[in-house]
Amino acid sequence: MTTLENYDSSEKKGNAPVNQLTVRGCHVAVWEHTNSEGKEYKQISTNKIYKDSEGNLKNGNSFSVNDIPNLVIALEEIYKKEVLKIN
Repeated sequence: MTTLENYDSSEKKGNAPVNQLTVRGCHVAVWEHTNSEGKEYKQISTNKIYKDSEGNLKNGNSFSVNDIPNLVIALEEIYKKEVLKIN
């Protein structure tokens, strides 16, 4: 069974994501933006959360092939919440 985890991004500076989800280290965040015409739109970012050899949390931008199912699950769950409006 896949574990869904919330990832605390409070350590990041700037705007906070409007939604986020981490599935076994595969993190997806949703960001809200406004274009020059005042229209709002959303974008996503993905990253891999892992612990280094000293146990510190780190962020990476590459995934192993074994991460693919977890990344797909995270993306599907975010899609359900943001597009289909299924909570």
